[in-house]
Amino acid sequence: MSRILFALLMLLNVAALGLWFVLGLAAAKPSHTPVVSVVGFFMLPALLLGGVVLLYLRGPWAWSRALAIGLAALPVLILAAGVLLARGVAWHAGVSADDWGRPDPVAQQGLEAAIAARDAVAVGRIAADRSGRLNDAAALVAAIRLLERDPTGLDPLRALLQAGLKPGASSTGEAPLESAIRVSRIAGTEPVRLLLQAGADPNLRSATQPAWFAALELRTHAEVLPLLLERGANLRAVDMAGSGAVHWASYHQNWTATALLIERGADWQAVQAQNGQGLRQLVEMQLRRTPSDPALARLAGLLRPAR
Repeated sequence: MSRILFALLMLLNVAALGLWFVLGLAAAKPSHTPVVSVVGFFMLPALLLGGVVLLYLRGPWAWSRALAIGLAALPVLILAAGVLLARGVAWHAGVSADDWGRPDPVAQQGLEAAIAARDAVAVGRIAADRSGRLNDAAALVAAIRLLERDPTGLDPLRALLQAGLKPGASSTGEAPLESAIRVSRIAGTEPVRLLLQAGADPNLRSATQPAWFAALELRTHAEVLPLLLERGANLRAVDMAGSGAVHWASYHQNWTATALLIERGADWQAVQAQNGQGLRQLVEMQLRRTPSDPALARLAGLLRPAR
């Protein structure tokens, strides 16, 4: 039995090495690589295979054959581990992977076309077919951006989430939750609620910042930030430059958000405006300009030193 197993493993290794060698020879001419260099490159793996055969046939130890079988199986094990790792990474990143963790561009284009057509039935069917490998984040962002043109068009987003796409998936651009926060100025809080109910993490980082920092911009819906804080948004989080939530809320002059963050315990002592002013001085200056602003008055009261 061990001889058959060893012979089968060696046959696989020799076949793989032979195919690799043929492909190397085919690529040598276009890349102006000497054939001698290609042959020399393949001498080492060929010698290693020869050494494994000698170990199996002439090994000096009682366990030589077991060691030879293990060495012969090593390329197969490495390949299997690579496939499993790719699948694991793809699952974590929200890609329904093929053997190498790549999304299927045809399935992705079909899904995004169905989203653009507002065809929730087709969206649900394509998304539920997990053999069609999808980039979850890109599909969810496409459905959310549709709301900029049609704030009531939530059906494609609901269909994607019901089909099991991961709302916590990050992408090379915006995370889905970040997109939903930004579109809340038009579509309200429901897209954010749907993503949070489906497991979206407010603290998931996009390229530069935690997703929930998008709620600190001035034009987002006022009810989004309290909702994110209730769902565990980290008040100590910082962006890639080390700036915290209070800094960005005050930078955008979102005084309502700034006051809410401070009331919830966010640190504001180290916040400085671009002109070097501290937050208290900045707010007092703004309050002199617009004394009737209730959000500024509320914030100024929070920042005044206790007597």
